[in-house]
Amino acid sequence: PTSFSANLGVGEKVTVRKTVTITEAPTSALIDIAFVFDITGSMSGAINGAKATATSVLTTLGGFGSVASGTGWYADPQVDGVKSNLTTTIATTQAAINSLDACNSGSGFDGALCGGDTPEAGYAGITAAANGQSWRAGSNRFIVALGDASFNNAGGGSLAGTQAALAANDVELIGVSFGGAFTSAITDITGSASS
Repeated sequence: PTSFSANLGVGEKVTVRKTVTITEAPTSALIDIAFVFDITGSMSGAINGAKATATSVLTTLGGFGSVASGTGWYADPQVDGVKSNLTTTIATTQAAINSLDACNSGSGFDGALCGGDTPEAGYAGITAAANGQSWRAGSNRFIVALGDASFNNAGGGSLAGTQAALAANDVELIGVSFGGAFTSAITDITGSASS
């Protein structure tokens, strides 16, 4: 009902049930999301799962507001926090996701620059994405990091620097773990587990 009234005596009660139905998805929110992938050798068995996860998130978000998306990656010590800058063209982001491969899977990266394995230059990769993506004014900003290992200070990254970059750019970090000590690395940054 649009309204309800009742006169109740002492000890009497009444229950009113109301159902709210939302028929349309919100269309005015600005959502900016950057996917940052661990592409080191330890991800060779998980990189396709990470790419599928990002694709699923990207597809789901397509129905909510105005979505701009981009990609980045980190290895050890190489990083590229802005492999593809934020764009509202999902196909551009999808192509960048599809082009990623783990270092030891024919990706064309110099294996010596991709790291022996663990820990990885995750701090530098996430910091580069936070500082380098072209975030839109007034947007809800997210970085989704996908990886399987702890982080080191390679590439000039650090825990404090990553936290500062996220705060300065008003970006929320979400971690998607594919094993190892990745969850604790994200927890160190955010103060809570998000993977």
